[in-house]
Amino acid sequence: MEVMKMREEPILLAILNALSKRMTLSYEEKQSKINMEKGFIGEMQFDQLMTESAESEAVVLQDLLLRIKGNSVQVDALMLTQDVVYLYEIKNYDGEYVMKSGQLYTVLSQEISNPLTQLNRTSSLLRQLFQSWSINMTIEANIVFVNPSFMLYQANPDDPIIFLNQIKRHFFQISQQQAFRSGLPKKVTQLAERLSEKHQKEVPFQKQLPDYNYDGLRKGLLCRQCGSFEVEVTQRSCRCERCGYKETLDEVILCHIKEYKLLFPQEKVTTNLIYEWCAKSVTKKRIQQILNKYYRKKGQTIGTFYD
Repeated sequence: MEVMKMREEPILLAILNALSKRMTLSYEEKQSKINMEKGFIGEMQFDQLMTESAESEAVVLQDLLLRIKGNSVQVDALMLTQDVVYLYEIKNYDGEYVMKSGQLYTVLSQEISNPLTQLNRTSSLLRQLFQSWSINMTIEANIVFVNPSFMLYQANPDDPIIFLNQIKRHFFQISQQQAFRSGLPKKVTQLAERLSEKHQKEVPFQKQLPDYNYDGLRKGLLCRQCGSFEVEVTQRSCRCERCGYKETLDEVILCHIKEYKLLFPQEKVTTNLIYEWCAKSVTKKRIQQILNKYYRKKGQTIGTFYD
């Protein structure tokens, strides 16, 4: 099994994590961050189970964002075998739920979005994309519930649902079906490459972000382990006085440059800006040395910035 496209932390989640340490998020923003973290953890858990269990020759694409006929389509995971494309919608729900007349409810009768509806939309649009590319491959779509505390009552046995304790058996069955076949046809790897190329790298998340600006964010060095601002700087390293985590000064400054570029992608990185971003905890001279070492210098004198 080859993973052609690896899963990465969602940009929106990375931004919310960075902002949560430097400003106060609203209750809704905190809940959004918690839900996104929970979903990402569930997806990573599924990826690990797939890696451990899938023995068939296949190409895997994780976390695809596609634009199909003007519609944005989020695909949690795809596994391409010789003649079947397996589509997985991954959910990390916990607690007890009831399926009634095609709708999903909590045990307290609160209706929530039915992931089967989302799965049907995604698989339909994916089939339309394949048809436009003259690709004749079966799409088998499943909802995967990865949380061990999840319980679903009154589910239709025919619904394409895989529970945590069924995941390994699911991949074993696929491996058995592929056992007597050798090698993937070129059309499968070409399809995987084409889907990967179609992945949308830019996510229109601006409307979901909190309102923030440079002046409104707390400045200073953050511990990457515990998020504390209690970071002691020496000549070549930094140590967190709260948890004891230690890194080289280069690693710490590079991490903070990356954070700044994440939060302000349109702004140019300069020595003075990073000096202020780190709350003047590190000298301008040292920051400039690190920028010169790891980044390309552009411009001269006052207009110098780094890319």
